[in-house]
Amino acid sequence: MTALPDPLHPAPVPAPLPATVTLPVEGDLDHESCDTLLATTTAAMSTQPAGGVVRLDCTAMTMCDSMGLSTLLQIRRRTDAAGILLLIDHRPAVLDRLLHLTGTFDHLVRRSVVRDDDADGA
Repeated sequence: MTALPDPLHPAPVPAPLPATVTLPVEGDLDHESCDTLLATTTAAMSTQPAGGVVRLDCTAMTMCDSMGLSTLLQIRRRTDAAGILLLIDHRPAVLDRLLHLTGTFDHLVRRSVVRDDDADGA
């Protein structure tokens, strides 16, 4: 016998997953490749609603120089301003080392979007 739904206690409806786009970051992230990553990420962001997620998959990244770091920080500013969560996944040790040395690890790797108006408690 099939159980009928209880009208007084409806089954919970799962929340929809946020829209997510994953972009691969391959090879060296340096002055030659940064413009391409920034343009690709900006284009992907234009398809994401506020509350969406942009994931940078760094599995195949081999190196990141200061221009690469600057580009990651610029992408973070843009995603935060748009209310989009930036996740940097599968970071190689060389990237984590650079982020720790420059004091940017927590800023780039944290999991929540913090806007300027949230930071001051407003």
